[in-house]
Amino acid sequence: MPAQFAPSRLTQNAVSSFNQSGTKSADSLAFAPLSRKSESVDTKELLRQAMAFNESLAKAEQRWLGQLKVVSQLPTTSPAAKNAGISSDYGTRIDPFTHTLVYHQGIDFSVGHGSPIMATGDGVVSKVDVDRNNGQYLEIEYASGFTTRYAHVSSFSVRTGETVKRGQVIAAVRNTGRSTGTHLHYEIRYQGVSINPLQALTQSSQQLASANPAKPR
Repeated sequence: MPAQFAPSRLTQNAVSSFNQSGTKSADSLAFAPLSRKSESVDTKELLRQAMAFNESLAKAEQRWLGQLKVVSQLPTTSPAAKNAGISSDYGTRIDPFTHTLVYHQGIDFSVGHGSPIMATGDGVVSKVDVDRNNGQYLEIEYASGFTTRYAHVSSFSVRTGETVKRGQVIAAVRNTGRSTGTHLHYEIRYQGVSINPLQALTQSSQQLASANPAKPR
């Protein structure tokens, strides 16, 4: 080695003294690999956390599906087309035949002859019948304790005992029974007690019906 590049004896002695002092050289300054035992512990902990997270997600999904099922069983949508107006409200009104005050236990939708009638929630058809007042009508029961009635109809698309889904066509409108014109009479009962259907309809359904008022029947 040329003299100008040869380390001095002082430098050699300093390096030798540094290594002998117990301090690691630059070549040995590397990260020590994890032991197999440490790797095994870390992997098991990650797996445990992942399994716990998946379990919590599954429980949340089950709760959500349960709530969705309850909501779908509530009669909260309109049984008539979106452009249908309300021709008679719930409550006290003048009977169109006797011209006396009577209690109207439902609301009347003004819709044309043959218009489709939709189930307002997921339920089971409990009755398909006909009588003097309602004409041809059907009823649907829900696990939530509600019952709905659709009167002055025809062309039934479902039968007693059949399971129906919200929005499914169940019949068509027709002027049957005690009626002055073609319309759909719709009732809701909770545990056998009549309630105002407008209390159960979603806000959007109420707005649509209110925006299309019709001549009272």
